[in-house]
Amino acid sequence: MRRNSVLTVLMLSFLLLALGAAAETAPDLTGECRLTLCATSRKASSMTDGKYTTYWESRKIKHPYVILSSPRPLYGLYLCFRKMPESYVIQAPDGEEGAWRILAEGDTRFQHAYIPLHGEQEVRILSTQETALQMGFNEIFAFGEGDVPDWVQRWEEPEEKADVMFVMAHPDDELIFLGGAIPYYDTQLEKRVVVAYLSWSNTTRRSEALNGLWSMGVRHYPEFGGFRDSYSTKAKDAYRKLGKDRVLSWVTGLLRKYRPEAVVTHDLNGEYGHGQH
Repeated sequence: MRRNSVLTVLMLSFLLLALGAAAETAPDLTGECRLTLCATSRKASSMTDGKYTTYWESRKIKHPYVILSSPRPLYGLYLCFRKMPESYVIQAPDGEEGAWRILAEGDTRFQHAYIPLHGEQEVRILSTQETALQMGFNEIFAFGEGDVPDWVQRWEEPEEKADVMFVMAHPDDELIFLGGAIPYYDTQLEKRVVVAYLSWSNTTRRSEALNGLWSMGVRHYPEFGGFRDSYSTKAKDAYRKLGKDRVLSWVTGLLRKYRPEAVVTHDLNGEYGHGQH
């Protein structure tokens, strides 16, 4: 009996060790990668320094690209775009010099996108858009084998219908004014939540918005209105700068698209008197 108990404990121990090994987080290999860039005047280190305030972008050319070469196999890329083309692919060398094969079609739905790889040691991110354009990144991360880190965003499409819709003027407003309500309704009560921003302000603040929502537990991608971030002390001045009909049309479109049961937004005085709020 005692021997059986000892064997059971040993088997459980080995099982726990095996599970622990299987759940190992994928190492961040970004710092080991060598980057080869198309025509540019900016440093590659701007997209691998861990700072969303810096960025790299190409010159305006056809088919801009970034090549990552790693001494160890790569199993995932996490792309945080500054300027995303209408179409792009992830490629790997295809035997013959200068030949590439497609590993994956790029996901253009989300500005932060994760792409699984299969142990390649060289990959190319290539715009397939036929017009000349600038492609740019705030950050690129490359991972080895293992579980994808929790902070890497793998977004889902917005909900088709919202129980609660949060409409904010700018990125960071959702955290400052509604940083308790959004995770409460989304993750604790498991309601269908849509977050919408009038303006994404700039690419740094857009990335901060996505990082903030992901940290709160939101997994459905937000809506960005694309309006200018322009401070005003009165609502009528904000409407004049942005176009009142355009703003009302955007809000009406959100209401028709998501049919929310409730809408949560800024207060009537714009909290501290911000006209866009």
